[in-house]
Amino acid sequence: LVVMESELCAAHATVAGIKNVIALRGSDGIKPSFAKRISRAGCNKVVFLYDTETDEKKKKDIHSKITRAITGLREVAANIHIRVATIPEELNAKDPDELIQKDPALWQAAVQKSVPAVDWLLKKYEESVDLSSAPGKRKYSDIALKLLGYIKDEVERASYEEKVAKKLDVDVKILREKGERLNKKLEQGDIVEILTSKNQTPKTSWLGKIFTAHARQKLIHQL
Repeated sequence: LVVMESELCAAHATVAGIKNVIALRGSDGIKPSFAKRISRAGCNKVVFLYDTETDEKKKKDIHSKITRAITGLREVAANIHIRVATIPEELNAKDPDELIQKDPALWQAAVQKSVPAVDWLLKKYEESVDLSSAPGKRKYSDIALKLLGYIKDEVERASYEEKVAKKLDVDVKILREKGERLNKKLEQGDIVEILTSKNQTPKTSWLGKIFTAHARQKLIHQL
């Protein structure tokens, strides 16, 4: 199943003879009900092919959608393989629709070259921080560990933890200890400290930390 963000792209793909394509509208992306339908249909691979990252806002929006897709799908069916396909820059196509108009074979080739969504996101996170600095490593580990927390399979998660530890040049045991702290769910009786600041503004990265649809909608409204 290939997911795109435009109904026009999906329609042109169907006209071009490409099967198993859908369009997801809105900023919420994959919802639990949709994830369950995919699981019941026996689909074991979902490829996201979104528009080209034209600016920083668009880039963050796409990253957030992929992150929410991972959380939504993995919570319903851990065996679904989630991948991301990108449009090569040299093709000068701003979205999948333009790619199909050029040649449907180019679209098919882009989908065939898709990579695991977790690998794609980790690479994007790496590009957004300075891993030569301590603050950069801290920020990268915060984001990466939150993402890895959604991986249910122990072997798969351990493999990614080793990759991230190697990238940060730290002992994997230290990384796992931090991951346990970051991904610990609050229980009744836990005491937390809430820090506030007049200079703080909502961030798209917070979407990966929210568990209820109501809270997610409130945050999206503020972004």
